[in-house]
Amino acid sequence: MLIYRAMCKKEMQRTLEKNNFSYLNKKTKFFSPYLWYILNRVKDGKFNLSSEFADKYECVLAFKIEDSDIKNFRKKGKYEVLLPVEKVSEITLNGIILLI
Repeated sequence: MLIYRAMCKKEMQRTLEKNNFSYLNKKTKFFSPYLWYILNRVKDGKFNLSSEFADKYECVLAFKIEDSDIKNFRKKGKYEVLLPVEKVSEITLNGIILLI
């Protein structure tokens, strides 16, 4: 399955360079299984301080994970899932695709 994340260029470069979720460090990160949500809501310029930081959600990556790994994410709202740092090692990442 694919999950999507919008991010700044610096985070995108680190993610593609490491080819894993290791950039999470001590934080949790939000993803969505819905590309339309990322493109139409997260990148709308009004989402989570994005109006203050123009490049905050400049890039969109798709992460290919095993369908069964979605259980390691916590549901957050109707269209978002949260990956806790303690679950990163339990995710099988089969690829990362730069969409934007």
